[in-house]
Amino acid sequence: MGLLDHNTELNPEDLLRLYSISRAASILHINEDSLNELIDIGKIGYLLIGKRKKISYKELAKYEEESLVKKSNDSLSEGLSAVEINRILKGGKIKKDKTLKPREILNSIMKVK
Repeated sequence: MGLLDHNTELNPEDLLRLYSISRAASILHINEDSLNELIDIGKIGYLLIGKRKKISYKELAKYEEESLVKKSNDSLSEGLSAVEINRILKGGKIKKDKTLKPREILNSIMKVK
């Protein structure tokens, strides 16, 4: 269950809650070093309270949402044709064409018909 689980009701104070590095890492299921790396590269923001870094619930939820991997529906996810592969390898432009079947790929590699 993630931070943005829509089956859970949020209290207004949850949005204002601040977490320690240790607790935030635990919530994200990563270690503290990984969380500090995410902070260092700007993927997760923090507040400096005294000498301690605190991370808001909102920041953790934002990171979680941005990190979701979603299936793409673009033409490249459907497969590339021989023409497209050749153009990519030769540095040319891609043009939509017939998609190769796995057997056609193997035949073209092995030069078998």
